[in-house]
Amino acid sequence: MKIKASSDINNVATQMKDNIDIIGQMIDYLEFAISDTLPNTWIGDDATSFAKKYNESIVELRKYVDSLYEYQTYLTKIYPIYEALEEAYDKPINTE
Repeated sequence: MKIKASSDINNVATQMKDNIDIIGQMIDYLEFAISDTLPNTWIGDDATSFAKKYNESIVELRKYVDSLYEYQTYLTKIYPIYEALEEAYDKPINTE
């Protein structure tokens, strides 16, 4: 059995990193917008409760971004492994 992998996976990993970076920037913007704007426009228990839940959501979004980065890193490692397997597969087995 021969396993094939395309070097295009490296391009996909690069594009994925660019998109994850953008998602991270958007989360930064959301966090800043609420932490900067909310205290000036809304005060009280409801505002405090909302901010707490909102901050919990930001934490979860950051965990999501971290998992995306982990997967992207995994993708960058796949092609070299498949290349090494390909080279090993193409070499004759020494039976002596």
